[in-house]
Amino acid sequence: MPVDTLNELVEIGKKKLSDGFDASPLTIIETTHIKSITHSSRLPMSGFNSPFVGWTVDDVYEFFKSSIRQPPNSTEGDWTAYTFIILDQQSITDKTLLLCCDAPDFGEAGEEVVLKTMRLPFTKGLGEWVGLELLNKTPSEIGSNEVMRVMPPSTMTNIEYNQENMTGRVATPEIARRNKRQGIKMAEEKGETTL
Repeated sequence: MPVDTLNELVEIGKKKLSDGFDASPLTIIETTHIKSITHSSRLPMSGFNSPFVGWTVDDVYEFFKSSIRQPPNSTEGDWTAYTFIILDQQSITDKTLLLCCDAPDFGEAGEEVVLKTMRLPFTKGLGEWVGLELLNKTPSEIGSNEVMRVMPPSTMTNIEYNQENMTGRVATPEIARRNKRQGIKMAEEKGETTL
């Protein structure tokens, strides 16, 4: 992967996702020894050797689940719980990324966990990545102007309401996944699956 392509993605991430901070929230993974990574990617990146050359999407997904994903029963963690991004040869030529996500979606049965992949331009992909990771969107809602809104948010638990606001705690990924599945099920039962 040319370092210019990586620098471009990290720069877009810094502008789109950093909310005014000086760092990008993106981490270009350069080793399979995840515990050795101490900070997100910084510009300019110099050399890059991917440890994932020759890996399939399924290979990367298995590595994500075993080594990167935030623990399902903990709110502690430095990594994502549902999403990851792959850059490949096509990314070099057309500035797209492969957004990979196993967040709950319409049409999935029971506790089924299905990996979905979407090829998107860098800027669009990073924007959608946030919505998917926060469970504000489902993968099938990518590209739609209408999104299923569930209250309370899937990522909260122990919710209390008063006249002015809602309070609660951050849900573990396991509870958030369950909450999102319940919201999707309720929407499907009401026939609200067409957006």
